[in-house]
Amino acid sequence: MNQPTERTRKIYRATWIGMVVNIALSLLKLAAGILGRSGAMIADAVHSISDLATDVIVLIFARISSKPEDAGHNYGHGKYETLASILISLTLIAVGGGILADSIRNIRLVLTGEIIGRPGAIALIAAAISIVAKEVLYRYTVRVGRQTDSPSVVANAWHHRSDALS
Repeated sequence: MNQPTERTRKIYRATWIGMVVNIALSLLKLAAGILGRSGAMIADAVHSISDLATDVIVLIFARISSKPEDAGHNYGHGKYETLASILISLTLIAVGGGILADSIRNIRLVLTGEIIGRPGAIALIAAAISIVAKEVLYRYTVRVGRQTDSPSVVANAWHHRSDALS
């Protein structure tokens, strides 16, 4: 079996770091949501767990695209990475749709006179930590994506950024 190239190792490293950060943030948000009585923070913890799906997509397609030329792929398997970036982009669109739907629901609740509960301070602290962690992760991942000329890693970086902004 071929040894992974330096490019592939960088992609794996950045993606594994993203996975570890997503798991840590999921646990932090879950604890903060429970302790701070914040349903939104608990939902965000579940969302952070679902972020692992895009990390897995990057890992799978990085492995496939790193394969050398063969009889059926005269130019190698690099085009598969474009497919990975499309899948990640579709995930971002779905997440954006979910955020839009949730926002519309909350606006309707306020317009009908319902009072939206205020989260505890611990939930706000966890949100701030999450924003900073995701922004740092975005900057690191986008740098690796550009260094390795990897569209799927850059797309995953933008997923981190969208998480920081949402």
